[in-house]
Amino acid sequence: MTLKKVANLLKPILTIFALTLLSQPVFADDASTEESKAPKKGKWTFGVGVFGASLPHYAGSDQSQTIVLPFPYVRYKSEKLSIDRTGIVQKLWDSESFSLTISGQGAIKVDSKDNKARAGMTDLGWVGAAGPALNWYPSKDKSLFVQLTTRAAFSFDKDIENIGWQGETSLNWASKRQALGPQSSWQFTLKARVKFANSKHNNYFYGVENQYVTATRSSYASDSGYAGTDLLVGINFNGDGYRAGIFARYSNISGATFEDSPLVRKEHNGSIGFSYAWLFSGN
Repeated sequence: MTLKKVANLLKPILTIFALTLLSQPVFADDASTEESKAPKKGKWTFGVGVFGASLPHYAGSDQSQTIVLPFPYVRYKSEKLSIDRTGIVQKLWDSESFSLTISGQGAIKVDSKDNKARAGMTDLGWVGAAGPALNWYPSKDKSLFVQLTTRAAFSFDKDIENIGWQGETSLNWASKRQALGPQSSWQFTLKARVKFANSKHNNYFYGVENQYVTATRSSYASDSGYAGTDLLVGINFNGDGYRAGIFARYSNISGATFEDSPLVRKEHNGSIGFSYAWLFSGN
């Protein structure tokens, strides 16, 4: 079986994976403050949800798109493994102040015909990235933690393509849950991150090969290095039979390695989004 056939078979699964990673800022209700509540015996929860957001085509783009998409809600929780909206997290190592886990991130598909800066270039496919993350918890309740992570990134559209690696250093905080009623609660989350990426990853988004040079778009190749800063805020709601959340994200790529790419049209981007999931079983 060729790689292209394998890619076609895996494409629906990988699309769901990318959407799950993309919705991470919305569904942060599995914050570290809940880790101590994880059952020794694994527990499954199933449901269906809808995710909506207004997102830039990519960091530095002056165009955005609004998406509304359904997704399956699957959650598994145990002492060592969790599968939820933030992806698959396996505790590789855990202590009072440190843990080693797996983290993920996603990016939306962009048709170049819909983006003026990329007109005539190849499309950007759905992107999913995953890799190890080292977490440091300075507080005993683990409501605040610092995360260092590096991830291998893959694009999938017609084929599966390795597009290099990305990494980040982030400061994460989650408030204590506040009751909304007898069986519902809300929580505020905050994340600030500094991103890095290698040249292969940067050039997937910002590189311009000679064949795509125009009168207004010069040839460009990026180096590895600093890839911008993000600030994310979210409010998450848990209730009997549902999960919901809203988020906002501010991105700044001023000083990024690829800042002078002709595909970069602005230094600042904003995003907003929501998600709602109905639970069929578990809670």
